[in-house]
Amino acid sequence: MTDRRFPNLFIIGAMKCGTASLHECLGQHPDIFMTSFKEPQYFAPHGKLHYGTWGQGGDLPEPGIEWYLRLFEDAGDVRFAGESSTSYTKAPWVTGCAERIHAFNRGPGWST
Repeated sequence: MTDRRFPNLFIIGAMKCGTASLHECLGQHPDIFMTSFKEPQYFAPHGKLHYGTWGQGGDLPEPGIEWYLRLFEDAGDVRFAGESSTSYTKAPWVTGCAERIHAFNRGPGWST
């Protein structure tokens, strides 16, 4: 992988519970970058369009890791880079998100 900024902050909450407000408030802090594209759903295990945005599910998801990491390309040297996706809590319909986030953050070359 190239030398890039990787997310280390994830807002995982239920729909209509203030995740958008929290996303916006955190994004105003000088040490925090929040994606302008809210709800990327990258770690959600579905491989089709869902509510107009994309979530991954397979070994070779589309649009994939490069698309996801481009969401953070303007993060610069902030301490925290984050995203918000309520689909990560939609059990029992959506499962495995915590495990995917954990695996993502333990991979080689990931920065915190």
